Amino acid sequence: MKPFTKEDENRYFKRIDEGKLDIASLVLQTPAGVKGLMEWAEGLRSGELDPKGIIKDWEVDKDPEKVARFLRVAEAIALGFRKQEAYARKAIPEIKDASPQLMKEMLERKREYISELGALIPTLGLDRNQLHRMVRKFRAWSKEYADNGNAIEGIIDRLGLRDQEELRGLMPRPGAADKAKEAKLRPLRRAFPDLDLMLSDARHALERIAYIQEESGMSPGYLKNVLKQIRARKKQLNGLKRIVVEGKAGLVEPIAKKYLDRGVPLDDLMRAGVFGLGQAVDNFERAKGLGFSGFAVWWIRQALTRAVADAQKPERVHLDMADRINQVRKVAHALLKSLGREPTPAEISEAVGLPLGRLRKLLKSAKDSKGGSGKPRE
Repeated sequence: MKPFTKEDENRYFKRIDEGKLDIASLVLQTPAGVKGLMEWAEGLRSGELDPKGIIKDWEVDKDPEKVARFLRVAEAIALGFRKQEAYARKAIPEIKDASPQLMKEMLERKREYISELGALIPTLGLDRNQLHRMVRKFRAWSKEYADNGNAIEGIIDRLGLRDQEELRGLMPRPGAADKAKEAKLRPLRRAFPDLDLMLSDARHALERIAYIQEESGMSPGYLKNVLKQIRARKKQLNGLKRIVVEGKAGLVEPIAKKYLDRGVPLDDLMRAGVFGLGQAVDNFERAKGLGFSGFAVWWIRQALTRAVADAQKPERVHLDMADRINQVRKVAHALLKSLGREPTPAEISEAVGLPLGRLRKLLKSAKDSKGGSGKPRE
């Protein structure tokens, strides 16, 4: 295998960044994406939502300007979306008889909107976990669309009906007596003793579909297409990630060998180190101007420390102490990304808001209970 050069690294991370931006754009150009964005913005503006978990790297400095920027950019994204939707609603009636010129204009407007969105999203500062949660919600909606749609189709087939309209025609309206409808239902009840249960199930399925469409602003077909595009981008990202991990795998072995005296076989350490390297690829931000190798070392060490701790079956740390240790680790990671080097205990102490002496005791507890160093560089 030929050496993985700095140029290779830059080229692949550029493509990874583009893929991540594509996924964010796909999510945030949907009605549900914009709705979620505006709900976060309103919650931050009113103080009902904590910026932690919404604003990327919030714990590094808790800078109010990050929230102000998020609110400005979110409003700009929502405004662009509303303009695009208004233009589309106006243009859709003309599509059937559209001239080539009109179709070209519509395509150009769409491209301009996507380009504007692509320029805004990197400045938004949205925690990527929020995008992941939104994609999971999209998947849940899509599954529920499919499950309820299949249930309805099954009832239609069993009753020998033509379509959903005919099925709706059999459903009694609550509180209304319809003799003609009852006469039509009588022979069906004789053939299908559970007819009322089937109609009740069908009504519930139709109501759920209507609710999801109202909540998401997306039809089943629209949502399915968005998820298909997201899956395609994620497949591309996984392929790029695999190339980078293979190209930078040489970083793992020298670090893994330093953990050989902890009672874990080298093969297991190598697997853990490669996993940590993959996490580094996922979390690396080229725009911050940091070197990847130094950044990756921190993630490899974290993965190796966890592997050693798991192998040694340590005593459980008290839950509140474990939460605080996790907080310290997250802040240390955020500072690593921000500073481009491992943070000192003093820098972590200031960012976490914990006295330095107490932080040192906490790190010592983590070392004793986890079997790893857990301690930032002095």
